[in-house]
Amino acid sequence: MMYSVIIPNLNSGVIHRTLEALEQQAATGVEAEVIVVGVDSPRLVRPSRLVRFIDTGSAVTASVARNIGIERASGEVLCFLDADCVPRPGWLAGLVASFRDPAVSVLGGGVDSCLPGYWERCEHVGYFHEYLVTAPPGTRSQLPSLNLAVRRSALEGVGVFDVNNPYTEDSDLTTRLRLAGHTLWFDPLLAVEHWPDRANARAVLCHSFRHGSCSIKVNRRWWPVLHPPFVLRHAALLLAAAPFLSLVVTARIFTADASLARDLQTVPGVFLMKLAWCMGAAHTLAMGSSTSR
Repeated sequence: MMYSVIIPNLNSGVIHRTLEALEQQAATGVEAEVIVVGVDSPRLVRPSRLVRFIDTGSAVTASVARNIGIERASGEVLCFLDADCVPRPGWLAGLVASFRDPAVSVLGGGVDSCLPGYWERCEHVGYFHEYLVTAPPGTRSQLPSLNLAVRRSALEGVGVFDVNNPYTEDSDLTTRLRLAGHTLWFDPLLAVEHWPDRANARAVLCHSFRHGSCSIKVNRRWWPVLHPPFVLRHAALLLAAAPFLSLVVTARIFTADASLARDLQTVPGVFLMKLAWCMGAAHTLAMGSSTSR
């Protein structure tokens, strides 16, 4: 079975490490190809027998890049990595072992971070608390696309990434897969190291705001399916409740995983991330209300 690893790239400074890790793992005899799509001004992508680079000429969104990769890929299993993620030893072999089970059609792996900065740790906990290498294996309602594998046959039933839904295109796709009857499996041992370039409060909080503004939870087309709570349907109510909601969500994150006790210093930062998410979501709701009048 062929495995196609698809990586959207926007001048990543660590993609050479991603590709080196994949070269080493594919050397074990796994039938695989790696397709990098995007732009590479640092010239860190070295095409090889394994690696193919599709230069888009200018910057494209991750969704567009992934869809180009899907179109050009030969694999029966499509594996999505971000260009700032380095797969740990055994990642590719673990995917191969998992997909020997015909019941597995969608699989997400664990996320770890070696970055010591305060805001980098906040982002790690705030975004990926359900998908950390310390999280329990099992099913999830959504999976992130920075470490995701899907059978091509599953995508043929639901379509590819939504290019009109930036920042949360992965929650959109994996929700469509789940609603189509596919179980979203999570295995923390299929781990990648995440090396994001957001290292200060402004970058992390702006990213959280954008995630909130693009969330499918505030997208009206998803309301009949997701049944979001009343507070996530009204901008003014969400703004008023934002501090309380952010506090509750932050508390749940740290009480759900005992291993996060080592990251208790990030509580204020995670709270601010959730607050920024609420602000972004409220902005989208308010814009929707104004355009519908």
